[in-house]
Amino acid sequence: MLNDAETELIQLQNDRFIRNWRRHHAPDVPYPSFEYLRPEFVSDYRLFLGFAREQNFPLIVPDQCEVSYFNRIDKCGVWSSANDIHKVFRVGRPTIQKLAGSPIESVRIATIHELTDKSGEFVGRLFVDIGSGIDAKGEHL
Repeated sequence: MLNDAETELIQLQNDRFIRNWRRHHAPDVPYPSFEYLRPEFVSDYRLFLGFAREQNFPLIVPDQCEVSYFNRIDKCGVWSSANDIHKVFRVGRPTIQKLAGSPIESVRIATIHELTDKSGEFVGRLFVDIGSGIDAKGEHL
């Protein structure tokens, strides 16, 4: 389900309720803040729960919550290909290239961080993914 501007999207899957924001056609559309998106998510999720109750769906009990943020880093004077990863992030292209014997074609880096509250109790995980891609014009990102 899309909003009229096609910048906000709700996806329903067997095990997921997802609310996305996307920069669709207009590059000048500003990214809404988390402070805007969270109440919208809560409102949409409550509507969905009401619908599920009306339809006599089984009780929905979330076991995970995820907030994703995607930050596109366009080519510029600093980098021009995935082989320049060391110019954007602190990873060693020269070392990797020596081992592989060829330039880097694409990039995928993932880290997972345990999150705790002030008392040290586990409250969740932070997943960080860095990856290269290809845009709609076929340009490598």
